[in-house]
Amino acid sequence: MNEERLKLEIELLEKNSQSKPIQSSGLNMPMNVLLAIHSKGISSHLTAFIRSQYPQWDIRHANDALEAYALLQQRSADAMLCEFCMPYLSGFGLLNKLEKHATLNQMPVVMISSEPLEKIIDPKVSILSDPFNTKALNEALSGLMDHLPMS
Repeated sequence: MNEERLKLEIELLEKNSQSKPIQSSGLNMPMNVLLAIHSKGISSHLTAFIRSQYPQWDIRHANDALEAYALLQQRSADAMLCEFCMPYLSGFGLLNKLEKHATLNQMPVVMISSEPLEKIIDPKVSILSDPFNTKALNEALSGLMDHLPMS
């Protein structure tokens, strides 16, 4: 991902007076989101974007898939964004661990990858191709709501 380009897009989005959170009832509800992002730059840019568009969302961070899994076992999340390529365990490895977990297996996930990935069969997992722009990111975040379990 071109981190400078994403940073510029986020800065422009934040300065734009027209920029307001999407007025969808689901997107305006509080959510607990975990970012499992190894790259510090990408993580900080994603955090800034999410906070500018979805200020009611609670964001937690993990530096890799193993840390993400440990955090999710301590406290579940409503949704997760994770990188495909991470040290120790890939994004797919994390998905496999989540699939075997009784409560975490329903959590919607956005997988960020610069690698060409075959379509994932699991409908609650979306692929966000890296590099991405703010429009694609916003669509991916909007798509999370479609896969939240009904309470």
